[in-house]
Formats: sequence, C-alpha cells, structure tokens
Amino acid sequence: MAIKNTLNESDAKLALAAWLARQQYHEDATSVEIINIEIPHASGLSAITVLFTARWHRGGEITDRNLVARCVPRSGGVFEHCDLRREYILFKALSDEGSVPIPKPLGIETEDDSALGAPFFIMERVDGQIARDDPPYTVQGWVTDLSVEDRGLLSHHALSALAAIHAVDYKKLGLSHLDDSGAGAPQLAIKVAALKRYFKWAAAGQSNPVIEKGLDWLEQNIPEHENEPVISWGDARLGNMIINDDLSVAAVIDWEMVGLGCREIDLAWWIFVQRFHTVAIEVEVPAGIPSEQEVVARYTELTGYTPQNLEYYILFAAVRLSVILVRLANIMIAEGLFGEDTPMARNNPALKLLALGLGMDGLEGELEYFVGNR
Repeated sequence: MAIKNTLNESDAKLALAAWLARQQYHEDATSVEIINIEIPHASGLSAITVLFTARWHRGGEITDRNLVARCVPRSGGVFEHCDLRREYILFKALSDEGSVPIPKPLGIETEDDSALGAPFFIMERVDGQIARDDPPYTVQGWVTDLSVEDRGLLSHHALSALAAIHAVDYKKLGLSHLDDSGAGAPQLAIKVAALKRYFKWAAAGQSNPVIEKGLDWLEQNIPEHENEPVISWGDARLGNMIINDDLSVAAVIDWEMVGLGCREIDLAWWIFVQRFHTVAIEVEVPAGIPSEQEVVARYTELTGYTPQNLEYYILFAAVRLSVILVRLANIMIAEGLFGEDTPMARNNPALKLLALGLGMDGLEGELEYFVGNR
C-alpha cells in the first residue's frame, strides 16, 4: 500500500543540509552535508520517506548519522489530513518510554516548508529487513526463505511488539491528544462516522455498493460494550516492522493511522491483512506463520486479554482497507499508473473479502491492485 514519490534527490540533499545546519544539533559543527540520499519510488500511505546520511564537519572531525525524513505528500496522500506533529509527539513519547521499539525522533518542521516543499520530521534510521507488500511477503522474499521454525519465531516477536504497544499507559505519557474526536477517538460510533466521511472524500462522487453496504452494517451492528481504549496503532501488521537479523523487532513504523481504541481494532487489522495477503490472492499462509486462531491465542497469552466481538472488528478492517484502496486507485489514475478504466476501486483484494463477509458477489471487472503497477 504505497504512493509514488516525486522529490528530486539533488534538491532534497541541498535543502536538508541547509535545514540541519540551522538546527545546530552539533553546535560546534562548521558545516553539514548530505553524503547520500535515497528516495524510494513508493512510500507509506500518507507520507513520503527520504533516507539519507548527514555528515557534520567539526574541525578535523566528522560525525555521520543515518536519518529518515517523513514528509507530507505535495499533491495529497491517501488520507485527507496528515498531522505530522501528532505523529511526532507519539514518536517522542514512545522513544523516551522505551518499551516499544521505535525510531528516535530528531526534529520536526511544520512552519517552513522550503526544505522539502511540505512539513516533515526527521528520525534516526533503523537498519533491518521489512516484510514487503509488493510482492507480498507471503508469496516470495526473505520471509518465505526462512525455516518454518524461524517464521514462528518472527511471528512471536511481532505479536509481542503489538502487545507492548497496547500495554503502554498513554495517559501517563501525555498521549490523550490521540483522541482527536475523529478517526482517533476511541468510541466506535465516532470511528464509523469518520469512516463514512472518509469514504465520501476518497470516492470523489463514485458509488461503491459493497463499501456502502459495509458502512451500513457497521453502523447498525456496533457492539453494546466497548473495552477500555489503548494506543491503537492503526496499521498493525508485520509489514510495518523493521526486523533484526535475530528476527526480533528493531522498530515499529508507519503510525499515520494511530489513535485510541480497543485492542480488537489492531488485532482484527492484523488478521485481515493476513487474509489480504493469502485468502484474497488465493495463496496459503506460509507454514510457521500462525493461523488466525493461533494469533488470537498468542495475543491472549501475551496480554492476558481475551478479544471480544472480533468478527465485527474484522469487517471494520475490511471496510477501512477497501476505502483506502478506492483512494489509492484514484491517486494511481492521477499519477498515470493506471488508466481511467481501471477496476481497482471496484474490485480489489480488500473488496473481495468485504463482499464475502457481507454475503455479496459479482464484483465488477477483474481483480486489480497496486502490486506490480508502481
């Protein structure tokens, strides 16, 4: 799930060097330069990622730091709003608290956008491997190359990191601002209403009977009881973790969907994304990666918490991802990656699973999504 990067590397190098020099992270430095830079052609859902190494000259000494900049897309991203300051405050709090592995934030710029043309924040770069979406890690790549035992170990570490997020006392860390009376609010009724508004914006006037029926179902079947909120990562999945050589989690990344909410929201997203990368594209879950029932059992063992009403939250995840892919389809059309006649907004793996969950069939056109089309 990614968008296209359009930043120019040469311009970005000069601008980042000038911005870092003004911050005086090393007060006795005489100059700063960017000695290498990498702007992946595709980044996260609502931000552009820039990887670079900054070099500070301090007399005869040199200090190098491997850094990452997260920048708001110039032409609009998958989400209507991208609040980097909200995300930065979270990074700072979790980095200082220490129980969740997260890149250390260095600084933020929201007023002067001359460096990268849009607001951004900078954090330390964390080395490691990432389970990719394109092609899906369930089909090929380093995860499928692991032994069955190592895939089980990887999954254990990943679920342990999710449990650690949910164990954080967000009030103690001053993170109650994550309840922003919108998608971040813990109450399901508010989340469903926000999802309906998001669909209206993302669809840009297009009708989508499957999503519309899904939204109605969510509104009509909200569970009577909602458990106490925790930090809800929002995009909880293996692919948003940087993994060490020993298969432990080096860092949890991509927090643009963060808010407050019950644990089931993240757990259901985890399960649904696994379906997205297996059931929806008709491949088996690689041996060693826990089944849905095993995911729930391991999470319960790790936390002492028994998930409730999980099928509701799985359908919530299905609607949410389906809306995201509608928006992504429109972005890819605008960027020339798809033609106007692409069926992606009407037939993609998320919609396929959503229709199945709602007992609907007959999706329009051939199944299409971003894999291999960026």
